[in-house]
Amino acid sequence: MITDDPSQALASWNSSLNFCKWLGVTCSRRHPDRVTGINLEGLGLGLTGEVLASLANLTFLQRLNLSNNKLHGHLPPEFGNFHRLKSLELSMNSIEGIIPETLSQCLQLQILLLNDNKLTGEIPEELGSLQKLRYINFGNNLLTGVIPASLGNASSLAALYLYGNALSEGIPYSIGQLPLGFLNISHNNLEGFFPPSFGNLTSLMYLDVSYNKLTGGIPEWFGNLSSIITLDVTMNNLTGTIPSSLGYISSLSTLYLTANNFSGAIPSSLGNLPNLQSLALSHNRLSGTIPSSIYNVSSINYLGVADNLLTGTIPSDIGNKLPRLKAVYMYFNQLHGPIPMSLANATGLEDIELTGNKFSGVIPSNLGTLQNLYWLSLDRNQLEAKNADDWSFLDSLTNCSQLQVLQLNRNRLQGILPSSVANLSTMLQWLVLAENQFTGVLPVEIGRYVNLQNLDMKQNFFISGSVPPSIGNLRNLQLLDLSTNNFSGGIPDSISNLTQLSELYLGGNVLQGSIPAGLGNLQSLRHFDLSYNNLSGKIPKEVVSIPSVSTFFGLSHNSLTGSLPSEISDDDDDEDEAIDITLGGDAAREITLNCLASVLKYLVSSLAGDLLVVRYSYVHCVDFKIFTLDESCDQWRQISDIGDQCLFIGTNETMAFSTLEHPELQQNSVYFTDEVTARFTIQASNRNRPRQSDFKVFDIGVGSVKASSCSSWRPCPPPIWLTPSPS
Repeated sequence: MITDDPSQALASWNSSLNFCKWLGVTCSRRHPDRVTGINLEGLGLGLTGEVLASLANLTFLQRLNLSNNKLHGHLPPEFGNFHRLKSLELSMNSIEGIIPETLSQCLQLQILLLNDNKLTGEIPEELGSLQKLRYINFGNNLLTGVIPASLGNASSLAALYLYGNALSEGIPYSIGQLPLGFLNISHNNLEGFFPPSFGNLTSLMYLDVSYNKLTGGIPEWFGNLSSIITLDVTMNNLTGTIPSSLGYISSLSTLYLTANNFSGAIPSSLGNLPNLQSLALSHNRLSGTIPSSIYNVSSINYLGVADNLLTGTIPSDIGNKLPRLKAVYMYFNQLHGPIPMSLANATGLEDIELTGNKFSGVIPSNLGTLQNLYWLSLDRNQLEAKNADDWSFLDSLTNCSQLQVLQLNRNRLQGILPSSVANLSTMLQWLVLAENQFTGVLPVEIGRYVNLQNLDMKQNFFISGSVPPSIGNLRNLQLLDLSTNNFSGGIPDSISNLTQLSELYLGGNVLQGSIPAGLGNLQSLRHFDLSYNNLSGKIPKEVVSIPSVSTFFGLSHNSLTGSLPSEISDDDDDEDEAIDITLGGDAAREITLNCLASVLKYLVSSLAGDLLVVRYSYVHCVDFKIFTLDESCDQWRQISDIGDQCLFIGTNETMAFSTLEHPELQQNSVYFTDEVTARFTIQASNRNRPRQSDFKVFDIGVGSVKASSCSSWRPCPPPIWLTPSPS
C-alpha cells in the first residue's frame, strides 16, 4: 500500500481510466486485460509504503520495478508465485527482513536486484536452481553467512554483486565455474585464498574483492583472465610479489592492489599494458625503483605508488610521457632528486602528493599552469628556497584557481615569505608551511581565505610582526598553529570569531598583553596553548570554562597573575587533560606549575665521532630534528638521515647504537620515552594514579612516531638509559 505520493505519480490510478493506461503499467498484447509490467522506478517519484503480497495475484507479471523509492516492510514470500516473472527490481528502498527462499520458484527469473536496502539473514541456497538467472545484485544490505556454493549451479549467471554486506568465510570454488563477466564481492569479511577455478573466468571483465580479509597471493594464472578490464584487490591481507603475468592482460585498464602486504619489485611487464589508466600500488612493501616502462604507458591518468620502500628518481620527462596524468601519489617512499619541471606538461593534473621523500632542489615555478590543480603536497622533503627566484613557484600557484590544499612543511624554505602567500585561490582549505626557516610577516590579506580550515605556520622561528586581526575572518578554521615563531603584539580579539576552531597554538612567541576573554566563545576548542609568551594579567574565567578543552590547556611561562580560576577543579573527570599554567605576581594564592617545556635539546656523539644536536619539541605533537656541525661554514645544518644507527635520549644520558650490531633496533630513529615529559605534566583527574610512561620510536625519515612498547595504565619503569643517577 502506498501511503505517500508527493509527486502525484499515481494520480492516473483511478477507475476513470483503464488500468492498462495507468502510469508505469504495461499490459499484454495477446491478453489485453493482463498486466505484464509495472515500472514505478523513483526518478523523483518518492513513493512511500509497503510492498504488498497482493501483487502476487498478477500472475502474468514479467517485470516489477519499484526501485529508488521509500518502500519499507518485508519482501513477501508470495512473490514466489510469479511464475512468469523475468525481472524483479526493488533496489534503493528500505525493505527489511530476509530474502524469501520462495523466489527460487520464479523459474523464468533473469534479473534480481535487491541492492541498497536493509535486508538481513543469509542468501538462500535455493537461488542456485534458477537456471535462467543472469544478474544478481544484493549489494549494500545487512546480509550475513556465506556465499552459497549452490550459486555455482545458476549456469547462466553473468553478473554477481554481493558487495557491502557482512558475508564471511571463503569464496566458493563453484563461483569460478560460472560464465561471469562481472563479480563484485567487496566490503565483506571474506577470508582465504583465490579459488583455482578463477583461472577459468576468461570472460570476466570486472573483479572487485576489495575490503575483505583475503590471504595468500595473486596467482600467476591471473594472467589467464584475458578479458579483464578492472581488477581491484584493495585492502586485504595479500602477500608475495605482484605476478608479472598481469602485464600480459592487454585489456586491463584499472589495477588496484592498494593496502596489502605485497613485496618485491614492481614488474616491468606492467609497462606492456596498452590500455592501463589507473595503477594503484600504494600502501604495500614494494621496493626497488619504479620501472621505466611504466612511464611509457601514455594512457595512465592515475599513478599511485605511495607508502612503499621505493627508491630512485622521477624521470625528467614524466609530464611528456604521461600527458593524461591527473593524480600522482608517491608520498612516503625514499625517492630523491628534483621535482621535474615537465610535470606541468600533464595539463590535466589535479592532485600531486610527494610527501615524505628526499626530493631536493627548488619547487618548479611552472606549476601554476595546472589550471585543475586542487591538491599539492610536497611536505617532508629537502626542497629549498633561498631567494625571491626560488619562491617564484608561489607566485605561479596564484593562477591555480581550484587549489584547496597546499602543504610545504618540513622542507628547507628560507628567505622572505612572499606576500603572494595571501593571493592563492579563495577555495584554499589547507595552508601548511610549518617547520621551515623563512622570514617575513603574515599578510593582512590572509583573511581572504574564507574557506580555510587548517592554517599551520609553526616553527619557522623568524616570522615577525603581529598576528593580523583579519585572521578572524577565517570562520571555517579548525586548526590555527602559529607557535614557535616571533609574533609580537597582542592576541587579536577577532580570534574569538573562529567558533569552529578545535586547536589553537600560539605558544613560543613574544605575544604581549592580556588573554582576550572573548576566546571563551571558542566552544569547540580541544587543544589550547599560549605558553612561552609575555602575556600578563589574569586568566579569564571564560577561557578556562570552555567545556570541550580535553587534551591540553597551556598557559605556562608567561607573566600571568592572580589566583587560579575556580573553574579549574581537581575533581575534573577528564583523565586525558593536561593543564599547563604558570601564575606569578602578588596573588593571594600563587600557583606555579612549570609544565611541559616546548623544546629540549640534547648533545649526542654519533658512532663516527661527529657531534649531533637533537632538538625535541612537544608543544602538542612529538617532533625531533637532528643537526650536525658543517665545518665548511661553521653552522649547524639539519639532516634527515643518520644511516645505520639510532639515538637514545634521556634526562641524564644520550648515546648512539649501531643497528647493524643490534638488528633488533630500528635504523635512522630516535628512541625516547614520555617519562621525559611526564615530570612536567599534571593529569586533570586521579592525580595519585601512576602515569603511563611509554617508550617510543621516532622515525627520522618519515617524521613520526612508529612504535610504542607500553600501552596500558600499568606502571612501566623507564628504560635503563633514562633512570636518574643516585644523587
